[in-house]
Amino acid sequence: MIKTGAVLSMLIVFLTFESACLASDDFDVEKFLDIKQCEKCDLSGVLLPNADMQRSIINNSNLEKANIDGSNFSFARMDECNLSGVSAKKSIFKAAYLHHAVLAGANMEYANFSYVTLNKGDMSNANLSNANFKGAKLVSTAWNNTMLIKSNFQKANLSGAKFGGANLTGANFLNADLTGVSFGNAVIKDAILKGADLTIDCSKTICTESDPSRIQKYVNCKSLTDAGAIIDDSTKCAK
Repeated sequence: MIKTGAVLSMLIVFLTFESACLASDDFDVEKFLDIKQCEKCDLSGVLLPNADMQRSIINNSNLEKANIDGSNFSFARMDECNLSGVSAKKSIFKAAYLHHAVLAGANMEYANFSYVTLNKGDMSNANLSNANFKGAKLVSTAWNNTMLIKSNFQKANLSGAKFGGANLTGANFLNADLTGVSFGNAVIKDAILKGADLTIDCSKTICTESDPSRIQKYVNCKSLTDAGAIIDDSTKCAK
């Protein structure tokens, strides 16, 4: 049986560490790597390259401009985290939870976000070229002016996403859910849209003044091919 005094000692150690997390100047990296839990913490500018952060819990924390290159955050809980300006090249976020996370201005080339849940996240002005988002949940995400050259969105759910001004050259959207997606001024040359669903739900957005009664419409296939995208008969677009 664990004595009451031992339990209290463990609790004091944990609370002391949690309080220390609130200020990055006093941040204990080694203890954080051991406990892997620090919610609502200020981790801005922290150096954690090649760290094993699998299944860590850091919800609502600030990692602005941190260096987490090559680190593994698979299955981590990172909801509403601020990752703006971070360096996370080749980092792994497989099946992690990042609801409402902010990745604006981050450098995350070759990062692995496969099967991540990142609904309503903001990736504007980030560099995510060659990143892997296969099977990811990316509903209502913002990708304005984001670099996504040769990124993989195969079978991802991107419904309602906004790619205004993004560079999607060579990106793979094979069998992706692109319902209600906006590609305003995006570069989609050589982007693979085979099997992608480009339906627009007219009950949720303005489609055309000439036909407002229709429940759904499709992005025009010719406009996609004119922009250099790769489609086929399986692409759900307006023929």
